[in-house]
Amino acid sequence: MPATQDGNVRRDELLPDEVRSYIQVHKIDHVVTDALNNVIKHQPTDPIGHFATEIAKRASAAPRFAAVRLDVAAPRCEIRFDVVMAIRGIRVRIRSFNFAK
Repeated sequence: MPATQDGNVRRDELLPDEVRSYIQVHKIDHVVTDALNNVIKHQPTDPIGHFATEIAKRASAAPRFAAVRLDVAAPRCEIRFDVVMAIRGIRVRIRSFNFAK
């Protein structure tokens, strides 16, 4: 944040009141902070999948299994599969499994 001439930090309005209210009512800031702290604490090999799983735990609409798909970008020396869940209509890869050939 920019400082004022007296050295104090200015409190610029970064979010409109209706956005700030929505975030507070639904506790989005707490959910995101808790999920991020959980990722940092556990340091999983798939941090985005772990983060998505933590967020999904707090969703009002239960996630559902969507697919297991072969990862064609995997090196030829391994077979890799991604587990995909649908969370409110959005597909999210939550885990990846690989097997050596």
